[in-house]
Order: sequence, then C-alpha cells, then structure tokens
Amino acid sequence: MTEHAPDPLADDAFLEALLDTLIPPEGPMPGAGSLGLSEDIRTGVVANTVLAAPVSAALSALRTRALEREPGGFSALTQDAREQLLSSLMDEQPALGIFQLFVFAGYYHNAKVLQALGLPGVPPFPRGHTIEETDPALLSKLASRRR
Repeated sequence: MTEHAPDPLADDAFLEALLDTLIPPEGPMPGAGSLGLSEDIRTGVVANTVLAAPVSAALSALRTRALEREPGGFSALTQDAREQLLSSLMDEQPALGIFQLFVFAGYYHNAKVLQALGLPGVPPFPRGHTIEETDPALLSKLASRRR
C-alpha cells in the first residue's frame, strides 16, 4: 500500500515507519517496524470500537503533517524528523499515546523480541508444566451454584 492510502491504518509504509520511530532498532533489539506487526496492530485497533476512531484520526493528523513537511510522507522523513513531528503532535493528538500501547503490546509479545531479551520465544505452557486433570464432580458442583 502507498503512503497516500485514505486510511492511515491501511498504509503499510506509514505504519512501519511509525513503528520504527516508536521503537527503533537498538543493539540486539529489532525495530518494531521490521517485525511485521502492522497487521496485528491494525486488527487490534480496528477491533476496539471505542478507540478505533480517535486513534485513526490521530494517525491521519500525523500523516497529514508529515506530508506537509515532506511530499514522500512520514517514511521519507529522517528518524530525528519523525521523532520531532510525533513529539510535537502528542499534546494535540492524545490518541497517539493510546496507539503506542498497541505497539508496545505487540512488540513485547513477539518471539524475536523475547529472544533478544534472553527469554524463550515460546509460551511457557506446555513445556515443563503439567496441569492436573479437572475433577468433573467439582465442576458440576460449581455449575449447580449458578443463579
């Protein structure tokens, strides 16, 4: 998709540049834009009926300001210019801060990030953990307590 798509959430070039602006690569840690998180973040934002509209409006404002500065859009700006632009819009567009939460959640659930942090890149269950079988009599007792 191009950086001129009507919906900023559908604009992969814009989103990847924004993700790398929010979490740039540093040392062994990958940048958020290089992890292919755009689709998951897009899905998370769109699924949230309360936050989807303000987040999309804030992203549109950011993209519009970037296009005013640089015809190539947000991704054509330098990292410093992207950071300055993002910082300058935070007070005016508080939903950009909410968008960051979606990015951070997606980033720190990514297997590559977990491995770079020295953690296993897989969920802890079932590896090394056992779950005892549930007693059906206890479950039926709980079910009988429903009102």
